Amino acid sequence: MSPRFSPAAAFLALCAIAAGVTACSSGPVLKDGPLPELGDTPAPGTAAPLPTVAWEKHLPGPPGLMALSDDGLRLYVALAGGMGGGSDASHPRLCRVDTPSGDGPACVDLEAPARALEALGTSGGGAVGWLRDGTLRAWSADLKPLWNVKRDCVPRSLGGDPTVVACFRADTGAATPNGATDSSVGNAGTAPRASGRPMPAGGPPDVELIRLADGASAGTYQFSAGSLSAWDASPASGAILAGSSDGTVVLLDRKLRVEWSHKVDGAVTAAALTPDRAAVVAVSGIRSKVPGPRLVAFDHGGRESSGLALPRHVASLRLESGGQWAALFGAGPSGQWLGVAKLGKRPSLSYERELRRFAEFSPPPEVLGGDSWMAGLDLDPQGYVAAALSPEGRVLWYLSLPEGVEGYLLRARPGSSDKGPAPWRVYLALEDGRLQAWQVPVSAK
Repeated sequence: MSPRFSPAAAFLALCAIAAGVTACSSGPVLKDGPLPELGDTPAPGTAAPLPTVAWEKHLPGPPGLMALSDDGLRLYVALAGGMGGGSDASHPRLCRVDTPSGDGPACVDLEAPARALEALGTSGGGAVGWLRDGTLRAWSADLKPLWNVKRDCVPRSLGGDPTVVACFRADTGAATPNGATDSSVGNAGTAPRASGRPMPAGGPPDVELIRLADGASAGTYQFSAGSLSAWDASPASGAILAGSSDGTVVLLDRKLRVEWSHKVDGAVTAAALTPDRAAVVAVSGIRSKVPGPRLVAFDHGGRESSGLALPRHVASLRLESGGQWAALFGAGPSGQWLGVAKLGKRPSLSYERELRRFAEFSPPPEVLGGDSWMAGLDLDPQGYVAAALSPEGRVLWYLSLPEGVEGYLLRARPGSSDKGPAPWRVYLALEDGRLQAWQVPVSAK
């Protein structure tokens, strides 16, 4: 097994796509449920196939961020730097691995560590990253630098538009997409401004369209009051959902035109958007007439369709693609808090769990599909595991990481196939530089 690692720096990262590679390798121990500490509902009594390792690679340094292209063919990893083993290993770098075969990694040096990373969804597209030197930079698929501009914003691909990338304002040291820290940015977002309005003196726009050809601005949007506090974008439709600290919620099209606007009572702390534009936001009860945190769901016209009081403040939420339920992530008095909210006419919490320890850099859970989600769980005696659960909290399977390793999830992406449901890939990166691709059979989700 691997040596003991620093808990604050160790992590796991998850992306999921359809794929078909079947080779195996060594790595974290895979187990099927149940975990007794997870509550009242037992794991399903089936013999469903479990994930297998498709390939394993070794990165030349500790990974800090991961991004997966929309076509699932390229995985980009930003290395944090600071690892022993020579000057090359200690420098921040950007690496690319071709996912079907695991070919790579091919790497180039970065001018500074990355705070956010996005893989472009266009055919043959490269990557865009926000670095700690205050620049936004673009690279081709073969990692050749294309341009760099001075910006402090989190980039996000808008899917069908190959000419621009959206960039969401992020103050240095402030929360980024859905409230996650910059070390765990998983490409969801921050806030907006209508093209043509004058920018406030000395202030950057909340959302800006950046031309991929040269890095020039192609449009901006900014809230008239409050500041950007949460965002999400749908690569499928190009729509953007954004919320502000004064409770304004807007839906923008891919040209940053306002489709609807609504005001909720309280600051927006998280936002999520489905491919067909179903929208949900988490709202803080601080300085609000409505006591306590809550979820607010909107119909396609921007009207409130339902609400749900919550026991904890939510820093991030992930919607199931059909908008039927959402995985929630927040903090309680003694550590992290996880929950699942069933949505619809009678919204309710179908699962919640308060973890015993607080992991400073853990990002939110990830939805794998209509019937499962993944979260990092800090348990005794198992230690830190990456567990796949049902919306009701049943453990389907989990990865038990090497002793001393704590980790966090970045994101997941559903697979697709013309012939029906396809297997997924789960990419796992450990701080010793190991990068693994786990293949998840459809029936294992």
